[in-house]
Amino acid sequence: MSDAVVTNQFQPERENSTGSRRPACVFRFGAWILSVWLIVDSLNCLEVKGVEFSVSGRIEQQNKLGVQGAETSDFEVFLRGNDWLIKIRQLSFAPEYTNVMLLDYVCYNQGDCIYTYARAREYDKILSRLLTDPKSPAGWKSHPGNVPIDMAWIEKGSVPRADNRFALPLIFYAYCSRSYIGAFNNHSLEPPFFVDGRPNSFEKGQTNVPAFVSLSKSLPFLPEQISFMHGNKMLLESGATIHLPKEWESFTNAVYKVDSFTNIGSIKLPERFALTVFQAQQNAEGKPLIVRTSASVTVHASFFSDTCDVEPKDMKPEMLAFAKVTDKRVVFEGLFLSVRYNTNKWLSEETVANLKECKAAVFEMQAEIADRKSVNPHSRNLVIIILGLSSMLLIGIWLAVRSNNTRAKGNN
Repeated sequence: MSDAVVTNQFQPERENSTGSRRPACVFRFGAWILSVWLIVDSLNCLEVKGVEFSVSGRIEQQNKLGVQGAETSDFEVFLRGNDWLIKIRQLSFAPEYTNVMLLDYVCYNQGDCIYTYARAREYDKILSRLLTDPKSPAGWKSHPGNVPIDMAWIEKGSVPRADNRFALPLIFYAYCSRSYIGAFNNHSLEPPFFVDGRPNSFEKGQTNVPAFVSLSKSLPFLPEQISFMHGNKMLLESGATIHLPKEWESFTNAVYKVDSFTNIGSIKLPERFALTVFQAQQNAEGKPLIVRTSASVTVHASFFSDTCDVEPKDMKPEMLAFAKVTDKRVVFEGLFLSVRYNTNKWLSEETVANLKECKAAVFEMQAEIADRKSVNPHSRNLVIIILGLSSMLLIGIWLAVRSNNTRAKGNN
C-alpha cells in the first residue's frame, strides 16, 4: 500500500567513497522520475473526472455504549466526475433512544460549498402535533407552511458534516474523496468524527488531523485505508488550544478500512468497509492511553452501477418546506460563523451576510473570541506565576520586617 501524497526532499550533495561529489545526473534523473510521477498523477486525475457510478447499501453503527445497531440507515451515492450526491435514509435507532426524529438526508456539493437537507420522515404527524401544542407560536396555526420542522446545512469545504453524524462523511470518504485526498496539504485531513469525543472540540476548516492514506491502484483510485492520527493538539470547549505530550502525535484516533472491493466495468468500488474510532485519555505521565472503542460503523454496499442516474443539474436538493438552516459560509476573524435562520429556499452567501441573524452571529463570535483570550492557558499560567512570585516576595518582606523588629527589641 502506498501513501496518497509523496514528499520529495532533495538532500545536499554528499561525497562518495572516493571523495568526489555525486554527479549532477543523479539529481537530473531524480527530477525526471518526479516529472513522470506528476504526469501520471495528472493523467489519473483526468481519468477520474470521466468516472461515473451509482451505489447503494446499508449502514450499521455501534455506539460507545456497546449497543449493536444503535443506528441503522440505507444509503445511495451518485457520482459523475467531481459532482456527487449522497442520500441517507435513517431506518431505526436503539430502543433506549426515545423521541428521536427519523430523517432522510440529501447531500450535494457545488463549487466550494456543500448543501445538506434533512426531511422529517413523519413530517405531517409532527406538524399536526406542533399546531395543537399550546406552547407553539400563535402565527403557526394561520401559516402552517412556515413551521420549521426540516433542517438544512450549508458549509464550505470538501467533507460533509451537517449534524455531525458519521454516515455522511464516511460515505464521502469511501466513494467521493479522490479529488480531496489528492489535493490535501501537509498530510492532514478533516476527520469524520469528533476529536477527543467532544462535539465542541471541532471547528470546520480548522480541526484537521494528520493522516496516512493508502489508495487503490485501480480506477477511480479510492482509499483502501486511512489512519487518522491525533496530532497532539486539543481544542478545549472554551476555545483554547493546548499541546499534549509528543506521544499523542503517533496516537491513531480512527481507522477507515475497506474489507472488500467489487469490479463494475472498468472501475473498482468498495463493497464492505468500516470506520473504527478509538477514545483515549491521558495517563499519569500525560501520554495517551486507549480506553475503548467509542464508535464502530460498518457499511455493506449491495447495488452497483457504472452509470450515474442523476444529472449534475438535478443533484442540488430541493427544500420541500421551511427548514431550520445552519449556514457556515460567512467568515469572521478567520472562523466560520454559524448563522441560523429559517427559510424555504437556498440563500446566497451575500444575502446571508446581510441577515440580522448574521449580525447576531458576529456579536456572538466576538464574545466567544473575548472569552477565549481570557481563558488562554498560557495567559492563565503567567498570571499564576506572577501571583506566586508576588506572594513569595510579600512573605520575604514580612519575614525581614519581623526579624528587624525582634533584633530591635533585643538591643533594648
